[in-house]
Amino acid sequence: MTKLVTMSEKNESGELEVFFPQTHVEAILGLDDVIKKAVDELKPVTLFEGAANGVSATRYTLAKSIDEFSKIRVIYSGAGGTYKCETFKRTTSIVLDRSNQSDSGTSTTFWEYECGLDFAGKTYFTIIRDVSVRQSNGTTTPTANANEFTILAIEGLNY
Repeated sequence: MTKLVTMSEKNESGELEVFFPQTHVEAILGLDDVIKKAVDELKPVTLFEGAANGVSATRYTLAKSIDEFSKIRVIYSGAGGTYKCETFKRTTSIVLDRSNQSDSGTSTTFWEYECGLDFAGKTYFTIIRDVSVRQSNGTTTPTANANEFTILAIEGLNY
């Protein structure tokens, strides 16, 4: 419960002035502990760190179940980029989708990339799809199991 107190004192000219005293943050016992706990709960938790790539039945173990988090962050390289980061609401299926268009403005070539991650086991993930499609001068060249993506880290978030 908060109690507001009005105080008064005489100023230099002898007039009575009303003021409201302020309490410093340090005066609230345990506030530092409450703030530290809140900050710790918001920090990302590393669930996987390494270099997972290639479509296979390989199960990449997570440090905790994804059920403990509201969001999942995937950090990856490849598919025309380095150290990309995407955040998803907690789900058992994530699709990373990237494109790479020509920088010249005159080229008719572009690439599309897609990687599918399966978290159905909740304590591990597998790479179930890694596809690239090249479109150049009217010719489309798809490549299944292209091995374009490398998953560098998976983090759990609660914010």
